[in-house]
Parts: sequence; structure tokens; C-alpha cells
Amino acid sequence: MAVTARHARTLAPPARPRLRVVRGTAGVRRMPFVLFAAVIVAALVLALTSAQALVAQGAFRMSELQHRVDRLEVEHDLLRLRAARVSSPERIAAAAKRAGLVPRAQVEVLDG
Repeated sequence: MAVTARHARTLAPPARPRLRVVRGTAGVRRMPFVLFAAVIVAALVLALTSAQALVAQGAFRMSELQHRVDRLEVEHDLLRLRAARVSSPERIAAAAKRAGLVPRAQVEVLDG
């Protein structure tokens, strides 16, 4: 079977398109992305640092408040002890005796 020139063109593989090398445009297109990524990373680092500072500040405040609570509890206990001593019947009787008061011999109940 004879192949004609017309059929030979259709049977031949298609010619490859010529590729051209383009230089310099990739770096220009990549620069805005790199700047954007750097800004985002810097913002995240700043936010993380600020959050850690706030947590540390809160921990110091919590510790300070706990020490204050402990000190106030001790003071409260001392005041309760003092109030118990001051209101004891023995102390009141001794203070009345020093003031020259004497207990009454007979107690009268008045109904109004």
C-alpha cells in the first residue's frame, strides 16, 4: 500500500509548540505574597506576646490577692478572738466591780 504525501502529513506526529523562557516575572509576583505573609507572622507574634504578658500580669494579680486574703483571714480571726475576750461575762463582771458597781440582791421583773 502506498502512502501518499497527503496521508503522510496526517500520520506524522504533530509538531511541538516552541516554548519560550520568561525570566524575572516570578520574583515580582512573589513579593506581595512574601510581604503579606511577613505582616501576618509579625501580627501573630505580637498578639501571642501580648496574650502571654496579660496572662502573667493576671497571675501576679491573683497571687497578690491571695496574699491579701490570707492576711485578712488572720486579722479577722484575731478580731473575733478579741471580741470574744471583750464580751466574756467574767471580764464584764470584773470591770463592773472596778467601777464600784455591785450586783443587785433581788431581781424585779416589770410587766408593762
